Amino acid sequence: MQTPAEKHLIQMIVRAALIHEPQRACVLLNIGAGKSVSIENHLTRTGVTFTEDRLDVFRHEVRHPSVRQYFVASIEDMKPVASDGYDLAFANYVLEHIKNLDGSAREIHRVLKPCGIFIASLPNPTAPEFRLAKYTPLTFHQWIRGHEEHEEAHETQYTYTDSTHLIQVFENAGLRCIDVQRFSFTEGYLYKFLVLSWISRAYDRVINRLGFSRWMGNVCLVFQK
Repeated sequence: MQTPAEKHLIQMIVRAALIHEPQRACVLLNIGAGKSVSIENHLTRTGVTFTEDRLDVFRHEVRHPSVRQYFVASIEDMKPVASDGYDLAFANYVLEHIKNLDGSAREIHRVLKPCGIFIASLPNPTAPEFRLAKYTPLTFHQWIRGHEEHEEAHETQYTYTDSTHLIQVFENAGLRCIDVQRFSFTEGYLYKFLVLSWISRAYDRVINRLGFSRWMGNVCLVFQK
């Protein structure tokens, strides 16, 4: 199930990529790319012209006409990736797994072109569902998030205390935050349980309507170099 933060991430990628047309194709870096090409397929259907490099700690080769090359590296140390090479970089639920957040922010700043954009979707660790998630085993997260959506669940680090802290880390690295969107989406973790799914859907409506940001578990941030 696609989260609201991921949907917003895709919208912002499309918006940023279209700025470069019709002069040239936007050059993207997909950080923590994994096996999925759902974002790339959406960009193609939207009519966006782009070239993409993919980076992950494991080599996941995929077939897509816009994918140019693969890098096996961590966001914390992207040595194979050229400096000032990308119009836009994005990380879809990656930053919560990173230990060295300061180093990652500096690396993202390095690989972006001047005025380049970085977009990240991530969980907010102050939200109730993620406080609870700390006490549930990794196998449970793999069951909830893994097989049906073809995603892998990994250990979370939560080096940042909340989204405001994370924004400060990236701004210290030279990236300016230009957009913040927060959403409650507990249904995405309870949709397999019929009664709990109904309750969580109602809970999400209330939290989103009241704007309780600390209780909103889904966040999308946009930064500019």
